[in-house]
Amino acid sequence: SQVRDAGDFHIPALIVGKNYLYFEEYFTSKAAVATFPLTGLAGVGLARRLKGFVFDHSRKEFNIFKNAKDFKYFISHEHPNYNNQADQVVATKQKKQLDLIRNVVNKIQ
Repeated sequence: SQVRDAGDFHIPALIVGKNYLYFEEYFTSKAAVATFPLTGLAGVGLARRLKGFVFDHSRKEFNIFKNAKDFKYFISHEHPNYNNQADQVVATKQKKQLDLIRNVVNKIQ
């Protein structure tokens, strides 16, 4: 869960289009939180990962991309004509994956 600042918390949309709102936010695994007494706050902080997700206007639902394979699954079911670009995301090093995901989502708009 995310700690709120004075009760107010929002995530700005990075891409706004006719199909999707695209967001990015840091998530921490449940395992990292569970080991907090052993690893301390620094361990939890290191376990945070930036994830991309979209809000689908027409379906009123979120799709969170936990990893590149989740993104590939989303693309193959919702936008199969972008499968080659989703394959590139899977084949790319983790640090560059979000750049490619943003690029594909922006094209879909």
